[in-house]
Amino acid sequence: MKKVFLLIVLVGLFISTAHSQEENRAFKTPEAAIEHYFSGLKQNNLSLILEACAIDEVSQRYDFAFGVERLGGVIMITTLLSPTDYPFYQELNKLQMASQLVSQVKLFSLSLLSGQELSPAPIMNI
Repeated sequence: MKKVFLLIVLVGLFISTAHSQEENRAFKTPEAAIEHYFSGLKQNNLSLILEACAIDEVSQRYDFAFGVERLGGVIMITTLLSPTDYPFYQELNKLQMASQLVSQVKLFSLSLLSGQELSPAPIMNI
């Protein structure tokens, strides 16, 4: 149950519109996007999973200056999306976001195979 909650929080960060090759499709509710995401996961269909994420919207409207100001030195500049002033950067953003989302889907789907309970304890003590 905790795994599903963590995924919903993670997916919720990216959800609001669908990514489609034909058009951008907005989901009526965040729940509809999450249901679409899990439908894709159940069907082993990565395209459906990515449709539930706002890849096009974010890649075209990401505020690079705000991201740098907000995150500062916390996250290296190479992990931020690119400025959206030019189509080239927008396409790079799409690929970067898709790559990150696919990695998260992979880790989540592998975690479903585990019989281990999630622990609230930190992975490493600092």
